[in-house]
Amino acid sequence: MIHLSIHLAWEAKVARPLQYRWMYPIERFLHKLKGYVCNKARPESSIAEGDLADECLTFCSRYLNSVETKFNRQERNYDGGQLPTDTLSIFSTPGRSYRNLHARELSHALHNAATLYMIQNYDGCLPFIEEHKNMLLNSSVRNVKEILKLYNEGQANEHMLSLAHGPRNRATFCSGYNINGFRFHTIQRDETRKT
Repeated sequence: MIHLSIHLAWEAKVARPLQYRWMYPIERFLHKLKGYVCNKARPESSIAEGDLADECLTFCSRYLNSVETKFNRQERNYDGGQLPTDTLSIFSTPGRSYRNLHARELSHALHNAATLYMIQNYDGCLPFIEEHKNMLLNSSVRNVKEILKLYNEGQANEHMLSLAHGPRNRATFCSGYNINGFRFHTIQRDETRKT
């Protein structure tokens, strides 16, 4: 499915407005009507009967609030919608992992990249980064013990203390993630699919 976006962009560039010449919606609707055919001797009456039944069910399902219908069910790529409040701001993006969760050890390079990402993207680190720069200019070294001392004195919060210890060496990986109504897959999962 990755190459579909390339073809759509090429079609829009070459032939201009897409909605006037696309047959996909009509073909999809004809496939739906074809599914209504039960009596091959009289396909028109089967299609009319099936379409009428579908319209009746649609009309009734709009007024059923306590029953899950196609009008009141959650979206396919629903991500949970609520931000976690008990974590750092860099980890509080809405989203939901999609299948195949597994934990594994981080390589040294990936562990360093995760540490750098947390330090550069957490706003609570900015005063400590500035203070660290000033201390380096004065040739003093800052370590986890000093952060622990600041935490005990009430100058650093528990998030800063956990950042000082760095991320764990084990992380949870997943093959896909739902966020903002979109589903993203890893390259390994996408390579096994046919388009």
